[in-house]
Amino acid sequence: MKLPFVPLKQLINNILYAQGKHGLLIQRLLWGALAGYLSTLILVGSPYLETLESYMLELRYNMANKNLCWNNNCPEKRTKDISLVKFDDGSQFELGIARFNDLPAKQILAKAIDNIDNLSPKLIVLDLDLRGANCPALESVFKRYHNIVIALFGNLEGNLPAPAYLTNAAAFGYDDLNSESNGKVRQLPINQRTIYSNSANKKENTIVAVPSLTEAVFSQLHTSSPGDQNSSIKDPGPLYFGFREKNFDSISLTEALKQNVNCDLIKNRIVIFGDVLTSRQQEPNITSSAMPKIYLHANAISTLLNNEQIYTVSPELAKVFILFLGVSFCALGSVLNYFLRSCLLITAIACLLISSQISFELLRLIIPTAQPLAVLTMSYVIGSFINLNSNLRVRNKELAKARESMQIRAEEERQRIAEDLHDETLPNLSAVARMTDKLTKELTDNSVPRQMRERLDFAINEMRRVINDLHPSVLETMGFKPAIENLLVTLKRDTNIQCSFVDNAHTTEDYLTKLHKLQLYRIVQECINNIAKHAEAKNVEIILTERENKLVLSITDDGIGLPSSPLKNESHGLLNIKQRAQMIGAKVEWKQLSKSGTEVLIELPLHRNQGESGNQ
Repeated sequence: MKLPFVPLKQLINNILYAQGKHGLLIQRLLWGALAGYLSTLILVGSPYLETLESYMLELRYNMANKNLCWNNNCPEKRTKDISLVKFDDGSQFELGIARFNDLPAKQILAKAIDNIDNLSPKLIVLDLDLRGANCPALESVFKRYHNIVIALFGNLEGNLPAPAYLTNAAAFGYDDLNSESNGKVRQLPINQRTIYSNSANKKENTIVAVPSLTEAVFSQLHTSSPGDQNSSIKDPGPLYFGFREKNFDSISLTEALKQNVNCDLIKNRIVIFGDVLTSRQQEPNITSSAMPKIYLHANAISTLLNNEQIYTVSPELAKVFILFLGVSFCALGSVLNYFLRSCLLITAIACLLISSQISFELLRLIIPTAQPLAVLTMSYVIGSFINLNSNLRVRNKELAKARESMQIRAEEERQRIAEDLHDETLPNLSAVARMTDKLTKELTDNSVPRQMRERLDFAINEMRRVINDLHPSVLETMGFKPAIENLLVTLKRDTNIQCSFVDNAHTTEDYLTKLHKLQLYRIVQECINNIAKHAEAKNVEIILTERENKLVLSITDDGIGLPSSPLKNESHGLLNIKQRAQMIGAKVEWKQLSKSGTEVLIELPLHRNQGESGNQ
């Protein structure tokens, strides 16, 4: 047995306009998921959220530091891998050196390096600006020792004799540790690569420029790319280190020139020479006070040596997660009530913040939180709107059904009253009329019976009109279109207005239910009454057509037209027309014609299968 083919458009319409409790649930889920998807696409990648993410990272970092202090009573975290030789305010004053750009200053630096290297350090790092005068003594040091890394500030083509330094120094690097806007976490510019010689496909110790001082140190320690020696660095994606107030053993440059330097502070350690002068405003702010760059590089190098680098979630994976979060939460928010929806939002935010903090402290993984929080909030608002809107539509449908039930009961009551008047009151009036005829014959000289007969004839005719208005029998006996024509005949007879009826929808009546016929008849009846009372028209035309699966009923007159002021919504007749049209799903529109007159346009959607069921 073959399954019937269902067009996609019809399937979507069945979902969107599904009826009942389950149909409403499907609609809410569908609209919620779609709205969550679109809102997530708008929010992801917003520069404002990226700025907010920076503040969230700062808050996460501060909480991690507090938790570290609470758990360990703030111990002194001292590393034995790195020692600092500080060129500070005291050394500047005692040695009479402002910077290392002249010959005497570089000679002093050469003596300090020579003295430190005699104590067998693992590596010497010069985090100093060496541009300026040439120094044979410093170049001689570089020729003797090949475990020196130089940080060059500025352009290599400046006053520094770059060829001599690059020939003898082991490596060099720039100071370009990229900082987050909060200053708490900085990127490690590790560039993984393997160096091969041109002659053989083998690794080779070659002096190569690297993009950062940190990578220069790390490459020199392992004699190749960092990815080959440190198994934890496998992904070329962003790596970060967080400044956690590490303490480094340090001596001043003045102490480094002495012969009695503590060997335990130098041997098998990385010794970094750097400036720690009085902080200036342009210095990078890591904590509440300005932090010299020597501490930045020491922290970065220590992070790599101790395998404490902080990773970030892949941007593609983060987008997929945020998209899933937005779609699922907005869909759930559209079907849950206010209390459950609010509890779900609070729980989701709490889980997100707690998991991001735990991953940052224990797994050293940065999980984005600003964008998910924005998506959750937006999904909550949109889900609430969809829920309220769908509830409003349900209430409107219930109200429409109640109004329809009231109209049906009103019509039934009208029919009962019309039948009572026809079966009881009208026969009694007719009997009285016959008695009056008998009195007229007996009392020929008295004019009262004749006057009573005239009044009774008028009352009987008026009673028949009222009965017909209460329940138009012509609608049941002759049909919808003849009933409309009968209204026009009555209008022409009572007012001498020329009337015409044009039927261009010959088979439409077969698909109209009894309710549709009755309400359309009442609408046309109300429009004709308005024309007779207010329009001062000479001609009225009713055209019945069908286009685009809609029944279009046009009532046109050549009267004085619509009033200059807007139509009053509180008018009983107009309100009655609107309510009747709304009850059967029709649309009513009043138009002012260009010359004179008014057109009332009624459009009723036709459902080809409802007429048969409705007429039964």
